[in-house]
Order: sequence, then C-alpha cells, then structure tokens
Amino acid sequence: MHTHSSFYTSIQNFITEYKIHLYTIAILSIGIALRCSYFSITPSEMRGHDFNGHMDYVSYVLDHWNIPHPKQNWQAYQPPLYYFISAGWLSIIGWGERQVGWGYVLQWGSLVFSIITLCIGIWICHQLFPKKKDRIGYCLSALCVAVFPSLIFFAPRINNDALVQVFAFLSLGLLLRWLRTTSTTTLFLLGVSLAAGLITKTTIAPLVVVSVCTILLKYRKNIVHGLQTSAVLTLIITMLWGWLPVHSFFVANDYKELVVGNYQTLTNFVDNSPKNLLVFNPIKVVQIPYNNPFRDEERRQYFWEYFYKSALTGEFNFGLKELPFVVLMIVFSFILLPCIALEAFNDAKKMRIETSPLWLGIPILLLAHWWFRVTFPYSSSQDFRYSIILIIPLAYFACRTNENNADLTIIKHLSCIGFIIGATAFLLHIPG
Repeated sequence: MHTHSSFYTSIQNFITEYKIHLYTIAILSIGIALRCSYFSITPSEMRGHDFNGHMDYVSYVLDHWNIPHPKQNWQAYQPPLYYFISAGWLSIIGWGERQVGWGYVLQWGSLVFSIITLCIGIWICHQLFPKKKDRIGYCLSALCVAVFPSLIFFAPRINNDALVQVFAFLSLGLLLRWLRTTSTTTLFLLGVSLAAGLITKTTIAPLVVVSVCTILLKYRKNIVHGLQTSAVLTLIITMLWGWLPVHSFFVANDYKELVVGNYQTLTNFVDNSPKNLLVFNPIKVVQIPYNNPFRDEERRQYFWEYFYKSALTGEFNFGLKELPFVVLMIVFSFILLPCIALEAFNDAKKMRIETSPLWLGIPILLLAHWWFRVTFPYSSSQDFRYSIILIIPLAYFACRTNENNADLTIIKHLSCIGFIIGATAFLLHIPG
C-alpha cells in the first residue's frame, strides 16, 4: 500500500513539474516571438540612441583593440565591455572592416542578449514564486517580463543597454539566490556580475547599493558579519572594475565624464525646478502618452511623467494607430501602481528579508535615477531604460497574491492580464 502511495505521489509531482515546465516554455515562446517580431521590423538606425556614435566606438576597437580616448567620438566615454564583445563578434565572423550590413550583424547580438535576459527574468520569477500555490503569480509575473515594451525595445538596439540588461537581471537573480543559500560561490558570482555590469554601463551602480544594503539587512543581528560580507563583495567588484574609473579619470579629469562623457555637448536641456522634479499628472500622461526629448509640448520637462511614459513607449511616438493599446497599458498600470506601493510598503514594514532586494530596490533605484536627472538635466536622462531592472519588483508586487485580501488579489491579477494584453497588442501592431 505504501509503495502504491509513493508511486502515486511521484506521478503527481512529475505532472505538476511538467505543467510548470509547459507554462515556462509557453511564456518563453511568447517572449521570444515578440522580440523576434520587433527585431524583424526595426532597422539598425530606427528607434535607437546615437547609432553612429556606438558604431564608431566598435569600429575604433576593431582597428586598435584598445579603449579610445573619451573625446575620440560621441560615445567613447562609455565603459568598454559591450564594444569589445561586439568587435570580437564581428572579427570572428570575418567582418573586420566597417561595411554595409554591420548594423544588422550587431543587431543579432542584441537579440541574443535580449533572449538571455528574458530567460534570467523567468528564472527570477520562479525564485520569487517557487510553490505550487504561487503558480498564477509566477505565470503573470513572467508574462510581464516577457511582454514589457521597454525590455523588448533592446532586442534590435545597438548600444550597451543591450548587454547591461543581462548583468542587471543576473545580479538581481544571484542576490535573491544568495539570500536563500548564503553561498560563498553565489556571492562571488554576484560580485563578478556587478563588476561586468559596471564595465558595460555605469547605470547598474545602484544595484551595488541594493546588494550591500540587502547583505547588511540580512545580518542585522550580526553587524560585524554583515560588514565583512559587504566588504568581500565590494572587494570583488573593486578588483575587477576599479581600474576603469582610475583610467577614465586620469584621461578625462572630470568626474561627470565618467558617467556621461558628452554632457557638455547635449542640447536637450530641462529645467531643475521643483515643479518639474515633483509633478506627476496622470491625466496628462493619458492625454499625451508619447515622449519627445526635444519638444516641451510632450511635457518632457516633467521627470516623473517622462520616466513613466518611457517605460511603456520609450522616447518615441508610435502614432495614432497604437494609441488605444498604449492607453490600455497606461490605465491598467495606474490601477496596479497603488497596489504595488502597498505590497512593497507591507514587506518593508514586516522587514521581509527574502524580498528585501525588491522593496529596497524600488526607492534606491528611483532616488538614484532622480538624482541622475538632477545632476545631468537633459530630457534623455529621464528614460526608464536606465532603471530597467525595476521591472522585476514591479512585476512581483503586482502579481503576488495578497493572502489577507482576496478582492485586492483579483483586481491585481485582472489588471495584470489587461496590461499583458495591451502590451502584446501594442508590440504586434508597431509599424516597421
């Protein structure tokens, strides 16, 4: 009898795991299909950010296999890892000289990075929703990652955003794993991932702060051990990345140029008035759902509105045809926003360690981005892509079941489904 019971349990567990794998494969397929669809209709110079500047950097590396002087070209101040990987990829396939078709070849690299990020994002969602009872939360959060527009915009894009997203998601995933295991190996990998991210783009720096704060919170009852562990992580990062800011500072001799080297030549200035830094008008976001980095008519001066809209539509105007789907996304995201804030606040109030990178990450990342905009007052500084990892805590708190309020859970889940449908329809209707 016991043997039959054990066999039945094994079969039941297998079916449960099989179903989870089927859900994962389906979500992964949707995410890959949307990325490939957007990739197929987006030429290398369309909806990008200074295509020629990034191509010039790659071209310089191919010619010299050295880091260019920050003034060498428009993007030469950027950390080098993405450009060396791109140059290496072009060299391996025999495209050692700049020619027609370079952009398309590099776009394939960005598509690969985008799919890797999707896989890591789904892995993170599985970590956050590991139990059978959490299956709805897992599926919805993974679908949010799969269809979130600002993530998919990276799929054909030629710049270092394409690579830094990989390290940002990997770092958060490793941090969550370390919280469960406190494994020395995982801590080391976390340090390597953060360092690689910093050698790709400095926008990952707030995640270092999140990691250190998480470690200190984890060991709040043993502060010495917490400080020691934080010091080990910081040492790993410094050993792998520390040479770069030293090199850049001696060459540039301007700390601002370590972050935005071409800031002195940018023209899309915005004003740092309290109104511009604090106001968020939901009605205006619905009425004017697209950004324009150069036109005040699109309310580019208002940081929070620009930041919010760029999460859904970037810095681009997709036209009237896409407007119903964009408004659909905005409306459902407005419903979810207070729910997310409430869930994050409750976790912070209860000091839930297992989700601490998420409820700590939201204020740290938002404050860092706000300060970045204050320090570099240009409309392009407000783009959500610099805080792309926020997608994970937003998706988690939006999709998690609230055990104390079934009605709230229903509202959240229905709103998530509405957002997913709106985002999918938007992405499938984008004109080429």
